[in-house]
Formats: sequence, C-alpha cells, structure tokens
Amino acid sequence: RFRELDGTGFVIPRTQNRRILACTWTSNKFEARAPAGQLLVRCFLKGDVDDPVRVASEEMTAMLGAPAPVFSRAFHWPERNPVYEVGHARRMREFEATLPAGLHLCGSGFHGTGIPDCVRDGRETARRIAGSTG
Repeated sequence: RFRELDGTGFVIPRTQNRRILACTWTSNKFEARAPAGQLLVRCFLKGDVDDPVRVASEEMTAMLGAPAPVFSRAFHWPERNPVYEVGHARRMREFEATLPAGLHLCGSGFHGTGIPDCVRDGRETARRIAGSTG
C-alpha cells in the first residue's frame, strides 16, 4: 500500500493534535533505499517519547492504514532541525548581501534543513563560485 503513495512525505499542522509531526518517505526520495514493494519511512515525533517505534507505528496506521513495520530503529535528536521564523529567507538575503566577496554560506540552517536541501544549496553555491571565477 505504501508504494502507491505519491510524493515524499508530509508535515502535520499543530491543529491536528497528532503525536507525529512529520513523515518522510525516504525511499521515494532516494532510489534503492528499500526493497521492491517496500517503503522506508522516517517519522518525526513530538517531544520525548518512551516508545517512539510504537507511537510512530500507531500514528501511521491511524492516518494511512500502514501495516506494522518490518524493520525499525529509533533515534533521539535532542537539538532538532532548525525551525525557521517568518521572514527567515529575507533576513538571509540581507545578511548574505553584507558578506565580503568570496565568502558564501551553505548548509542546514541557512537555506533548508533536509539532506536534499543541503545538496541543492551546496550545488548552487558551487555554481556561483565557479561562475564568479570564470
């Protein structure tokens, strides 16, 4: 059933009052991350949870009718990904305009938080650098 899902995941609004904050369908984002017919899922939960695998599984079953996981691991990330405030992109543009020539910022926290955002940002920064030396 999961393989029929289009997209790469979802974020849940706070108003939904769920124990899960977001879910990434990692194997839809990155090829060969799961066996054929399977989906590798990464769930993000609210706060400290005693049994994160159980909670994630219950939430995914309730929301999507997902079966029990075949394989699972839980990791606690105490520092979390950055949560941008409204106006972050504008502030970043204004700040970057003050940087000395040749100094560039890229990576998590500046122009996106996930791995795909960091890869995109690194590639775009490399193109800018390569274009400015030409």
